[in-house]
Amino acid sequence: MARLRGRILVLSLITLLFLGLAAQAEPSRVVPAEEILKKIELGQPVEYDNVTIVGDLKINELKLPKVPVKRGIQSEDHWLPRNETFVSSSIIITNSNILGEVDFRSAHFLEKAIFSGSVFECPVVIRGSKFHDVAKFDHTIFNDTVDFYETHFNKYGSFGQAQFRHDACFEEAKFNQKSNFIEANFNGTSTFYQALFNGSSDFWFAQFNRTSDFNYANFNETAVFYGSNFNETVDFIMARFNQWAHFKNVQFNQTADFSSSQFNWTADLDDAQFKQEARFEDAKFLDVSFNNSQFSKDVFFDNAQVKRRRRTRAASCGASKAPPHEGGTRLS
Repeated sequence: MARLRGRILVLSLITLLFLGLAAQAEPSRVVPAEEILKKIELGQPVEYDNVTIVGDLKINELKLPKVPVKRGIQSEDHWLPRNETFVSSSIIITNSNILGEVDFRSAHFLEKAIFSGSVFECPVVIRGSKFHDVAKFDHTIFNDTVDFYETHFNKYGSFGQAQFRHDACFEEAKFNQKSNFIEANFNGTSTFYQALFNGSSDFWFAQFNRTSDFNYANFNETAVFYGSNFNETVDFIMARFNQWAHFKNVQFNQTADFSSSQFNWTADLDDAQFKQEARFEDAKFLDVSFNNSQFSKDVFFDNAQVKRRRRTRAASCGASKAPPHEGGTRLS
């Protein structure tokens, strides 16, 4: 009898498990894009979870407050509309599939915009926009190109564990508070050319699987790339680090170019691995450490300067070209 009761209990648990899985497997509700756009036009909050959105989300043609903006030639070349659109609705679309294109160019989002856990199947264009409240894209999957050219994140901007499966553009983007790219995965080219980070920027354990461009980027607070992998060429040419630059345990599998970059605070490159050429020509360091870093190919320090340097023991396999000078100081 006890054995029979035990079997019945096990069967009951299995049944409950399958019922739970079946409930999870139920298709999400289909929502037409027009329904969402209508709410935005009326200034109503947009809140959806676990839905499938069919149709394009384009807000520039909605009847919303607009302010004309005089554009220069460069802006016209980057396809920015002549009006800026103001969105008063909070937008929360989580764990959902967005099947159409997203065009939020030159939009001011006055309330929070949260897309965490959602999947974008088509291009996402948010050029020249401004997020005045929190913008969250954590665990989001972008299956097509992403364009945040010249977009401003005035509050917390978060892309933690996001997957960029095509090219991601953050050129001239401005992060005015903390930005989060922890464990983000870039499978296309990633562009942060002339990006401005006014708050701390976290790229812990990020994966860059195609070329990465941080040329002329400005980091005004702590920049953390701890444990990240750059699997293709990465450029930080003329980049400026005004606070702690943390590249500890970073792996550079192709050429890493820091030429003419400025490190105005501590630069920590301890335990970094440079598998190909590393270039630091004309770089300027206030304080730098390469403890236990490994250089498998040539490393170039022509005309590099170090004001203060912690004691460094670099495990270099390649040749060091013209070490940085503080009266001819060597890094090994």
